[in-house]
Amino acid sequence: MSRLFIALDLSDGDKKTLNDWRLAKLNLPFNIIPWQNFHITLAFIGNIDETNLAKLKTLIETPINQFIQSGALELCFDHCATFKKPKIYYLANSMIPKRLLTLANELKQQALSLGIYQDERPYLPHISLFRKVTFQPKKPVISSIKIEISSLSLYQSQSTEHGVFYKPIKTWQLSKNDS
Repeated sequence: MSRLFIALDLSDGDKKTLNDWRLAKLNLPFNIIPWQNFHITLAFIGNIDETNLAKLKTLIETPINQFIQSGALELCFDHCATFKKPKIYYLANSMIPKRLLTLANELKQQALSLGIYQDERPYLPHISLFRKVTFQPKKPVISSIKIEISSLSLYQSQSTEHGVFYKPIKTWQLSKNDS
């Protein structure tokens, strides 16, 4: 069994910039998520066996290929908030591009077609910054943090003695825009 998710990838440069911002602006007493694990989840798959993994890989190709043909995607993150139940403090964007919502919903439908449970909440692209959040922190002032997305990946979540590591199983590059 593999624990999987599909996510938009952040470049190492953007991850480091976000981490520097977090260290400078968010002095919070919660568990820091390692900057190497920053990503934007599109669909959480969870534990899946090899048979369903093969089926999933086939099912997700069409929506992903349609998405990547539209080129790179820029997201502007403008606020922080907390998911209360999983106790996660995150960075999010108010304006969600329609093509991103469409992809997330199509991936969710493909997972459901294999009998894989999917959260019923509306899709919210976000970058998790802290775990084990015990209170609602004061919201920092954020002008806008722009992130350009040029790839997405199917990841396997691996727990090690040094923490959780996300291993890409397959990566898709977004098409270059000819401007």
